[in-house]
Amino acid sequence: MKTLVCFGDSITSKEKSKDGSLRLTSRLRQELTEWVVMNAGIPAETTRAALVRLQDDVLRHHPDFVTILFGANDSSDHRLIPKRV
Repeated sequence: MKTLVCFGDSITSKEKSKDGSLRLTSRLRQELTEWVVMNAGIPAETTRAALVRLQDDVLRHHPDFVTILFGANDSSDHRLIPKRV
């Protein structure tokens, strides 16, 4: 079987919405029945923090494909992450 790792923040990590509807990884599992779909999302994570866990949470699985969804927490005003030009 091929492996897909969904790597991201809370947008990725949540399997269901509050109304019970399926989110990213749950929907992918339904559609990609011949694939192993892994959820490597962590709520409130920034891209800087994600880089630290890239090897353990993604690359060690030798995925055939990876989705990456970060940025919402990086751009939050409360994070005070410096903007670089």
